[in-house]
Order: sequence, then C-alpha cells, then structure tokens
Amino acid sequence: MNLIDIEQIGKEFSLRRDIVHEMLIKWSNVNSNKIIHTHGDGSVFVQESFYLELIKSKEYIDSFVCDYAFIEDHIVKDLKSLRQSYIYFLLDMGQVVYVGQSGNVYPRVTTHQKDKLFDNVAVCQVHSIHLDIAEQANIIYHKPRLNKTMWAPKAMFKRVLEYL
Repeated sequence: MNLIDIEQIGKEFSLRRDIVHEMLIKWSNVNSNKIIHTHGDGSVFVQESFYLELIKSKEYIDSFVCDYAFIEDHIVKDLKSLRQSYIYFLLDMGQVVYVGQSGNVYPRVTTHQKDKLFDNVAVCQVHSIHLDIAEQANIIYHKPRLNKTMWAPKAMFKRVLEYL
C-alpha cells in the first residue's frame, strides 16, 4: 500500500499540516474509515487511493471556476430574461467585485445596485444543485472585495471531504 504524507495535502489546499490532520481525523471518525496512518516518528500519512480521490474531488469543484476570459464573454445587458440558476459576477472596470448566485438574476442584481458599485454583470449558468459549490469556488478564485463571506481554504477542504 502506497502512503502519502499529509504535508502534501496541506500544500494542495494551502493548509497547515495540523489542520489537515485534525480535519482528517474528524472525517475518518464520522465515516468509520481508517485512512490515517501514523508512524513512530510522528509523521502522518494517508493511503494513496484516498489522496487521489481528494484530488479528483478538488478538481471537480475547481471545474466550476469561471476565469476572466469566460466572464468577459458572458457579460449580459438584458438580465430580465435570465430565469434559470446562475452564478453572477458584478464587475467594476473589468474586475470581479462580487460573486453571487440566484435562480432569478434580475431582481437579485437590482438589490445590489443600492449598495454596490459595478458597471457590468456576467453570468454562468449552473445547475441548482451546484450553486453553493460554484459560488464558493469562484469567491475563492476571484477574491472579490465586496463579498462579506470570503471562503477560506479550510472551508474548501471541508467541502472536498463532503464530496468523498
């Protein structure tokens, strides 16, 4: 059985080793799954197959990120016609300043006009079951200054564990 040091997981998710260890212990206990292997020198490992599943889950979540090229191609002027589930991006001078989600973008964006400065709106259609993770992934990627909730790497790692 091949083992991977949890330090590698920490690098993948920008987390300290002790946080990864603590979260893996919790996940392992809840799921009755012995994934952690501790050596006498204090080093901690997981099975390579588990590590690969983690990476696959992270890549799946990352697939919801809309980069700037996508956003620039999906600026919309007529928001009234958007009646499905979307991640929306409020832009100011070409920069993403806010990321949100809605099943009806027009009224939601209208409420933002009261307290946020932006000059364009771009959208990415997402199935409703993926709205939360797509919004979270895009907030982490873009780090928009007007989002009050900034998702930390720990929250993303927790989300990845939930997908396993």
